[in-house]
Amino acid sequence: MLSMFSFLSLILFLPVFFIAGFMSFFLPGFFLLKKFFEKSFLQLFLVAMTLGIVLLGFQGYVFGYLHVRFLTYAYVLFFIVLSFLQKDQLKLFFTGLWEEIVQLDKKLFLIIFLGVIVQLIPVAGSGMIYPEGVRFFSINATDGIMHLAYIQSITHHFPPMEPGASGDLITNYHYWSDLVISEVARIWLIPIPHVYFRYFPLLISLLTGLLTYVFITKLGGGKIAGLWGAFFMYFSGDAPFVFSFLHKSLGFATPAIDNGALQFINMPHAMSRMLFIGGLLIFFAWLQTQKKRLLFYAVLIFASLIGFKIYFGLFTAQGICFVFMGRIATGFAKTKNIVSSLVQEKFLILILGLFIVIQACIFLPPNKGAGGLYYSALDWPRLLLGAGGVNLTQWWTLYRMALAHNQQAFVFMLNTIAVVFSLLIIYGTRIMGFLPSKIGKEMPYELKLFLIPGVTIFNLLGLFSLQVSGGLNVFNFFAVSTVPLIFFAALSMEEITTRKNGLGIILAIVFIFLTVPRSLYEDGMSIYRYMTRFDSYVVTNDELAALTFVRVHGAKGTLIQSHPMNHWDMRAPYVAFFTDHDTYLSGVGIQETHNQPIKNREKQLQIIFTAPNSYDFRSKLIQHGINYVYWRKNNEEVFPYRPTEGHFTYLFENNGAIILSPKK
Repeated sequence: MLSMFSFLSLILFLPVFFIAGFMSFFLPGFFLLKKFFEKSFLQLFLVAMTLGIVLLGFQGYVFGYLHVRFLTYAYVLFFIVLSFLQKDQLKLFFTGLWEEIVQLDKKLFLIIFLGVIVQLIPVAGSGMIYPEGVRFFSINATDGIMHLAYIQSITHHFPPMEPGASGDLITNYHYWSDLVISEVARIWLIPIPHVYFRYFPLLISLLTGLLTYVFITKLGGGKIAGLWGAFFMYFSGDAPFVFSFLHKSLGFATPAIDNGALQFINMPHAMSRMLFIGGLLIFFAWLQTQKKRLLFYAVLIFASLIGFKIYFGLFTAQGICFVFMGRIATGFAKTKNIVSSLVQEKFLILILGLFIVIQACIFLPPNKGAGGLYYSALDWPRLLLGAGGVNLTQWWTLYRMALAHNQQAFVFMLNTIAVVFSLLIIYGTRIMGFLPSKIGKEMPYELKLFLIPGVTIFNLLGLFSLQVSGGLNVFNFFAVSTVPLIFFAALSMEEITTRKNGLGIILAIVFIFLTVPRSLYEDGMSIYRYMTRFDSYVVTNDELAALTFVRVHGAKGTLIQSHPMNHWDMRAPYVAFFTDHDTYLSGVGIQETHNQPIKNREKQLQIIFTAPNSYDFRSKLIQHGINYVYWRKNNEEVFPYRPTEGHFTYLFENNGAIILSPKK
């Protein structure tokens, strides 16, 4: 049987994935948007892919809740049939698309080629077979495994079930990126590890670079601005190394809030970022044409972001609200009649109501207990300037002295300095986005209302709040803000670096060297992990054989449970994924961050595995519906007794692992 983790399957399924993307993403978006983007084939391709991905998510969500998931095949088949009926239009489109692509600046192709490589390096090596087994590196061994298990679970169940706590729904988490990937895997039977770690990163990375370039040039920026935007998207990162001269060493000690290289260790963020830009491109087309369907499609994308990544969904929610208030205020300024202004914007009011309803339907079912934010001033600046960050000892000395002497004005000044330093550390050269540019000033006021207040509010939230669940996860407010800042920074950089006195070239070189260090560092660390197997987890060949046995021979719907001393499974539900069976309890660390109610399960699991004898152990497993026990032969996973064959069936055993089943 062809392994889902092998290099051969990676090669064989790659063309299947691109066929799936064409039929599942492009065709639906193309037929809905083709008459609105007739003047730009590339723009039509990009917005069609964006809308198509979102539509696949919506159909999966709606058909899933209605328990008619078989209609997904009818959905895809409908557009395939439509493509045959309109094959001449498609042929004309792809001819025009190719002609438009070959006319693009060749430097853009170089930036995208290198950028895609930079972004694939940290993730592409995980979930592959190595001589010793299947390995996962760094955070991919936890968050990556979680997503694999979620994607696999969604292919079987909807609403999504928690694979690490059988019978519980996935809650307090944005799972739409997993939903879209699961739909592709379910329909086209593509191995999930390749889709998650390699195919989707490749596709999303390509689309993001092209969307950024096209959007910036549509705003009025020139090719130089578009190239800067693509460059920032792929290579920009934070700038702790700017302060390294204080310690006479080049370092990256600060937590990595957002940089180009690590986008796909957070697939929900990476996918949302691409969809956000695609939605903006459609929104901008609406501003230019005022065609109502374009606003509807843009809002459909923006509303869905609450399911892909909550923070992007919140950004678009406030953006839509500010646009609504701005247009009402503009109308009132002209007519001096608020009723007339509201009537004039009746379609926008309808769209706003639809946006709220869609976001509520997506957000509320799985996120009722997600918690919220609470006020806590400047935690991120203190972390970034402290010993865990750039260790700015001079600032801390002055700060303690000011507090000791109750010098409030001096404290305020030092906090202001901390905020400025922190924003520089977080955004690096993207800090240029805070500077006004000529083209930025000429943007439609609706677009400025959509982007600028959101960036301001999100930075304030990142600086002055913490999450009830997740604490410092408010870094996501900064991460989302990087996208608009990249647009504005690219426009500013075009003005700065196109000076004819030769200074522009020098400034461009300086900004490039200030931009890339963090991403290059992260890629270097990833390559080091691949070469040395450092900071990685491995499912050994013996484990793989045992887990595959359950995947192949285990009865559908039965539970498997690993030993509580299997620390990796307690962090991330890898046993659930590799066996394709839910567990009674695994992925405890992840579920705790999602506020899942698992305390009783933790208690019961300890009772089960501290049973005084084999008979009692068997009885407790049966009581909790556990059909298989996964037991690794190591020094940690031990029993005070050996489960006897009178009470258990030894279904599988090799040098590394055992599969037990309690006898009924």
